Amino acid sequence: MAVLFVIDRFNIDTEKSTVAETSLGSIEKLRQSINHNLKNEDTNLLRVRFNNLALFQHFKYFESLDGVLPTQHLIPRSVYRNKVDETLPSWLTDELIIQLDLLNKQENIITDLPLIDKVITSCHPDLLSPNFKTFTQALRQTTSFFLLLQIANIQAHFIQHFESEFNFSEDLSMLLMEHLAINSSVGDFFIAIAYEQHQELLRKQLAHFGIALLAETMPALLLDIPLLALSEQNAKELPKKCLMALERSFDEIEKGNMNANDITALIIAPWGIVLNKLRELVSKNSALISSELINQLNSFQEDNASELAIEFTEQLERSQFGELSQEATTDEVLEWSENYFEVIRQKFVSNQVVEEHLNLSFTNWMLKKSARIARSDADWRQFSKRIESFLEQDYLVVVCMVDALSALNNDLLLETTDSVEHLSRASETLFAPLPTLTEIGKMALITGTETYDLPSDQETAIRQRYENYLPEEQSLKFITSWKSSDKKITEKTNLLVFFENRIDERLHKCVEFENHRKDVSNILSQMKSDIDKWKAHAGSLKKDVVFLITADHGMTVTQTAYDGEEYGEVKERVFEVDKSYHNKNEDFSYISNGHKKAFLVPKKRVRLMDKALLSHGGLTPEEVLIPFVTLTSRQLASIKPLELTLLNKNCQRVAEKSWELSVELVANVRVENITIKFEVPFMGEETVTAIAENNTQKLLLSFSASVEQTGLREIPFQLTYDRKGAHEVNTIQRSCFFPEALLEKDSATQNYEDMFSL
Repeated sequence: MAVLFVIDRFNIDTEKSTVAETSLGSIEKLRQSINHNLKNEDTNLLRVRFNNLALFQHFKYFESLDGVLPTQHLIPRSVYRNKVDETLPSWLTDELIIQLDLLNKQENIITDLPLIDKVITSCHPDLLSPNFKTFTQALRQTTSFFLLLQIANIQAHFIQHFESEFNFSEDLSMLLMEHLAINSSVGDFFIAIAYEQHQELLRKQLAHFGIALLAETMPALLLDIPLLALSEQNAKELPKKCLMALERSFDEIEKGNMNANDITALIIAPWGIVLNKLRELVSKNSALISSELINQLNSFQEDNASELAIEFTEQLERSQFGELSQEATTDEVLEWSENYFEVIRQKFVSNQVVEEHLNLSFTNWMLKKSARIARSDADWRQFSKRIESFLEQDYLVVVCMVDALSALNNDLLLETTDSVEHLSRASETLFAPLPTLTEIGKMALITGTETYDLPSDQETAIRQRYENYLPEEQSLKFITSWKSSDKKITEKTNLLVFFENRIDERLHKCVEFENHRKDVSNILSQMKSDIDKWKAHAGSLKKDVVFLITADHGMTVTQTAYDGEEYGEVKERVFEVDKSYHNKNEDFSYISNGHKKAFLVPKKRVRLMDKALLSHGGLTPEEVLIPFVTLTSRQLASIKPLELTLLNKNCQRVAEKSWELSVELVANVRVENITIKFEVPFMGEETVTAIAENNTQKLLLSFSASVEQTGLREIPFQLTYDRKGAHEVNTIQRSCFFPEALLEKDSATQNYEDMFSL
């Protein structure tokens, strides 16, 4: 029987009501409903809401009747005041409360913030962030905030915030607030500032090259705010002009007129067109990479900039690695050579002068450790042993002897052979016979015998070495790249020897290392076509086939011409001398090794033939180290990428419930991010950064258990690592004997042991 009129001009009422409508029919119908409710003894309240005062005038006369409650006026300020329980400032009008939707944002009401902060953060919680970048991102994401910026109290509050949180000067704070208040599109405003900030960063650098930029359109003081990000799309002409300066800087650096570090000042944003050009220029001159440049790239958030930073970091680290230790093992030398090749390959491509200290550290080690090399699996004699091993296993053996294929170009060989289908591949590195001349190395490698002990006829030498596996005339087949011949394998063929000489033939005519790389790539690609055909022939004959690819020697890029005394006949990069010669020149090494003649071999990158920029015969790693790739038709499933073996079946007790165990990791491929983790009931973990392909690493593992262990026990390990194209997690077990404690653990012996732990 009660009626309540609610006047809600701002549409903030949330309770169930009958809403008055403006049509005459609706007005009359509502009047009848009100009269019926007042006359009826119904206890339900009839709540009628009016959204404008003019409509309420049609019902105002009901206010004096019994059963009509006092009219309720819903005012946003009153509602909001009740919710926050605070006195509202005059600037917080009804209209502003509705526009900011404050009545529906409960999360900002229950906080302990001052009222002005509650109102501001209701637009976006990060508008009062102490981080300027976060603040600008919040500004871009809210449209209602522009209404607040028209209020003097809000402006004053933000000016104070700029000064205290961003450390802006009063003038800068006021200037920024002034521009924010007049720019309805905050996003466009910040893009305009970012553009002029980047323009100013480039202005001085570009002026050096006579490249002009547009005039300023904003107060210089406004550009002192923290640098804003500027996308390539919004940067207009700046990326292209930056590109022009980058190319001209490169030319100046090449001429020696600029410092390579100066290029960092041009990389002011992660613009794709600039980063791509930077990568191209660095590929031509790795000296452009600096810590400052990497730090600049790391400061950008874009993925392409991060990838480039990682790439440059790896290149810089490789270029800064040190000389080879004279106490290194053979395996450590081969691992060191991988980084060495990465460094000098980049330098050769960039036409840079290579310092001699790295290759000399290798040369000095090799001359001292020749006996160690001969005993290792990397000695050149291992190649013929592998030939014999495969012949013994009834393989059809195809030897590809590629003249002058250096381990420096092993990446091209692996890239080419990677596309050979249905063959398992293994890759190694060998030390070539010295000196690195074709007449010394080619037949020595194939037969495993010093050349001077072989017949002069190549076919006779090979038949004598492998006579047990070449019962017939047709069992051995010779093919050379310089003669057209029948390349087809027959049913009687057991050993095919292919001599590829074109790399060596073109070597001396190359005036640039990059052209040499192209020659190598093209020739290897042609050889791969032959391998595919031989593989098909072997398949049709139902024969298992193995391809053994190596070289007789490598090559190097010489840097200076020798202008001293001639000691004998010049052969490539050596002087052939009588064996009685006594070497007095420290720049040359005397090598005989049983040859009829002796050789004086230069230690540095000097050429004895004036026009031979690329040559061989010396002692650099890229001449002495040669690749050895095996492609076999039988899947080597039993060979695991990384294997763990115990070096001692007994572990060593170091303390109560604590032991040490010596193990060896054997890597058949390059593996990285290695972790060895003991599993329950044992505890312990060891990590290794990386192990090169066909290398080993010995470790002393420390581990413990919650209870004592004695006798023979299984130890569970979790072995995880990354290899090319995969991340592997393997659980393995190894049997180990745990020794008993020397003393029983009674109180007396415990006190005795404790004496040693003080």
